[in-house]
Amino acid sequence: MKKFEIGKTYTIRCFGDHELTETWEVISRTAKMMTIREPWDGLKKVKISTDNNGEYAKVSCGFSFLRA
Repeated sequence: MKKFEIGKTYTIRCFGDHELTETWEVISRTAKMMTIREPWDGLKKVKISTDNNGEYAKVSCGFSFLRA
């Protein structure tokens, strides 16, 4: 299973505008929560969810999900 790793950055394309990409850095994590550095708001805690494809987290970019 793919998991979020501390110190790594993850990039997504936003749901409404596929040319807009945003990048988050994982600062710390537990089994169910992680602290990420958002590009505009600084640090934020988000819940980690899992499915058959690995871990994911809902981030502030509309309906987009950050995947490990």
